[in-house]
Amino acid sequence: MEQARPGPHGAEEETWEENLALRRQLADVHHQLRNLKENYAEELSFWRRRALELQLELTSTAVSPVERRAQGAKSNGDAQLTPAEDSQRREGQRQVAKQLEEIESKTALTKASKEEAEARLAQSELLSEQLKDQASQQAVELLTREGSGPAETFARSLGEVEAPTLRWAQHQIEMRWRQLASRKGSGKNDARWKRVPWECIGLCVLTYTMVHVSCQVITCSLPYLPEDADFQEGWNTSDCGLVLGFAALAAALGYGVHGPLIDRFGVVFGLSVALGGCSLGVAVLAMAETQAAFVLGSILVRFSYASGWPAEMKALKLLVPEEYQGMAVSTLGFASRGGAILGRGVFGVLLRSFTWRQIAWQAAQLLFVAGGIAVLVMRGLLTSSKKAPEARSQSRAIGDVLKEPTVWLVTGAFAFLCHVQHADDFMPLLFQGLTKSKSVVLSCVYPGGGIAAMALNAWKGNLLQRRQREQLYVACSIVAAALLAVLLVIAAAEAEADTSPCTVAIVAVTLFLVAFCCALPYYLVPNLFAFDLMGTECATLIGFFELTSFCSMMPAHMVLLHVAGTMGWTYALLQMVLTMCCAAIFLALLIPKWRALLSRLPESRGSAGAVEDGHVSSYTSLKQEKLS
Repeated sequence: MEQARPGPHGAEEETWEENLALRRQLADVHHQLRNLKENYAEELSFWRRRALELQLELTSTAVSPVERRAQGAKSNGDAQLTPAEDSQRREGQRQVAKQLEEIESKTALTKASKEEAEARLAQSELLSEQLKDQASQQAVELLTREGSGPAETFARSLGEVEAPTLRWAQHQIEMRWRQLASRKGSGKNDARWKRVPWECIGLCVLTYTMVHVSCQVITCSLPYLPEDADFQEGWNTSDCGLVLGFAALAAALGYGVHGPLIDRFGVVFGLSVALGGCSLGVAVLAMAETQAAFVLGSILVRFSYASGWPAEMKALKLLVPEEYQGMAVSTLGFASRGGAILGRGVFGVLLRSFTWRQIAWQAAQLLFVAGGIAVLVMRGLLTSSKKAPEARSQSRAIGDVLKEPTVWLVTGAFAFLCHVQHADDFMPLLFQGLTKSKSVVLSCVYPGGGIAAMALNAWKGNLLQRRQREQLYVACSIVAAALLAVLLVIAAAEAEADTSPCTVAIVAVTLFLVAFCCALPYYLVPNLFAFDLMGTECATLIGFFELTSFCSMMPAHMVLLHVAGTMGWTYALLQMVLTMCCAAIFLALLIPKWRALLSRLPESRGSAGAVEDGHVSSYTSLKQEKLS
C-alpha cells in the first residue's frame, strides 16, 4: 500500500478531503432547505384556506340559532330555545374554537420552522463561501507552488464547473498570481526559476546536439571524397548530390516512420534509435570503400536523425511544466542550429591533424558511449517522473487527427516557414547573388539569426502570456515578409551596379532579422500545437509535420535555385516573399481556430504542469449544482 506523503503536503491533502466532504454535505443541505421552503409554502396555503372555511362555518353556526329563535318568536310569541338546541350550538362553537387554536399553533410552528430554515440557509451559504474561498486559495497555492502560469492553465481543466464559478476562479487565480509576481520579481533568484527542470532540458539539448554533430560528418566529408584513395571508384559533384538527395529522402521518411513508433514504445526507444543509429551510420561511413556503402551510411545517419526531434519533444512534454515548454522547445531549437555549427567547426579543426575517416570512426565510438549513458539517464528521469505511466487511453489515431482542419493550417504554415528558415542550405549562393561577395562568414548571419531568436526566447519567452505569444507568431511572420520585400527592392536596385560595403552590411543585417523573425513561429507553432492536441502522444503528429515540410521543401528549393539560375535572384527573392506571405496568412487563420480547438478539448491532455497535482484534480472534479 502506498504510504501517505509526509510533511505539509499530507496536511494539505487531509484538509482538501475534509473540504470536499463539507462541500458535498452543504450541497445536500441546500437541496433539503429548498424542498422545505417549497413544502412550507404549500402547507401555509392549505391552512389559510382551511382557516377561512372554518371561520365561515363558525359564523353560520352562530347565526343559525338566532334566526331560528327570531322566527319562533314571531310564530309562537316569546318561546325559549330548548336545552338540546342550546347545547348543540355551544358544542359547535367549542369545536370551531378548538380547530382555530390548532390552526394558529400550526401556523406559528410553520413560521418558526421557516425562520430556522432561513437562518440555517444563510449560515450554510456563508460557510459555503468560506470553504469555496479556502479551496480556491489552496488550489492557487498548489498551482503557483510549481510555477504555473496565471489562470489559463488551471481554468482550462475546470470542464465540469459552471461558467460563473469558472470566471470567479479565474479572477481569484489572476489576483493571486499578480501578488506573487509582485513579491518575487522575475530574476534568477525567483523560486519559479529554480523549478525549471534544467536536468531534463540539458539532457535533451546534449543528445540532440550529438545527433546533429553526427550529421555533419556527411556534409564535411564530401569535399574530401574525390581525393580519398580508399574508394574503389572516383567521386564527382553529381555523386555528392546523389548522397545528399538520398539522405534528405531518408530523413523525410524517417519522420513519418519514427513518430508512431515513439508514441507506441516511448522516449527511450526514440533516443536509442537516434543515437544508436547515428553511431552505426557514422561507423559505416568511416569504413565505406564504395559509393554504395557511403550512400548507405548517409541514409542510416539521416534516417536515425529523424527519430531525435520527435523523441526530444515527447520527453519535453512529459517532463517540463506547460509554462516552460515554449522555452524548452526554443532551447532545443538552439541546440539544432548550434549543433550544426559546432559540428562543422570541430570537424574543420580536427581535419588539420586527422583524416575524415579517423574523425568519423572516433565520432562513432564517442556517440555510442555518450549516447548509451544519455539514454540511461533519460530512462531514470522518466521513471522518477509522475508522468512515466503514459496515458495511452487518451491518444487519438492520426487518421482522426488529420480530419481536424486546424491540423492542415499548421501543416501549411510550417511548410512555408520551413522553406524560408532552411534557406541557409543555399545562403552562400543567395548572399553572393545579392552582394557579389563570396564571404562565407557573412553568409553565416542567417543561421545566426535563428540561433539568436531561440536563445532570446529561451531566456525571456516564459514571461509572455499565451495570447501574447500567439500574436507574436503572426507579427514575426509579417515582419519577415516585409524584410524579404526590402531585400527584393535592394536586389532590383543593385542588379547591374557594383555593391557598396554599406549595401553588404544592410543585406547581412536584413538576412539576420529575417531568420530571427522566422525562427520563432517555425520552432514553436507546430510543436506546441502538437502538445495541446495530442498531449504526451505528440510524436506522431510532430513527425507528420516534419514529413510534409521536408517533402515540400526539396522541390521548392529546387524550383527556387532554378529560377535564380535562369532569371536571377530577384525573382528567387520574390518566391521567398510570396512564401513568407502565405505563412503569415496561414498563421493568422490558425490562431483563432487554435483557441477554439483548445476550448473544445475535454481536458488537458497529459500536461506536465501542476494541473496534474492530485489536490487540483480533486478540486476540478467537484461538480457545482445550481440551487435556484
